[in-house]
Amino acid sequence: MNHNTPLSPRPLSHLAETHRRVLTTAQLRAHGVSAAETTEQCRADGPWQQFLPGVFLLHPGPPTSEERLHAVLMYAARGPVPQPAGVPAQPTARQPRRPVPADVMITGLAALTL
Repeated sequence: MNHNTPLSPRPLSHLAETHRRVLTTAQLRAHGVSAAETTEQCRADGPWQQFLPGVFLLHPGPPTSEERLHAVLMYAARGPVPQPAGVPAQPTARQPRRPVPADVMITGLAALTL
């Protein structure tokens, strides 16, 4: 074995055994789970479910109320959706130059999930 030899992929079972059974797409990527693997796990008879866009439940069956709450909060905490390329608005002397934390209102699908 040399430094060019790929490591065998880690089995995905380690994710289901964790305390947190709700993860975002970014968290799955950090665990080394590709988009293709996520899609495969979320197939109709698969062990995972896409609970909300970008939020996955890592077990079959209905989520607990705690899992629903975590899923909605993870969904609401996602970064803003990238806007199409264009001319950005320039800050003026009256506007802050750094991002200001915004309040979050949970509506639509996420609110119905609760």
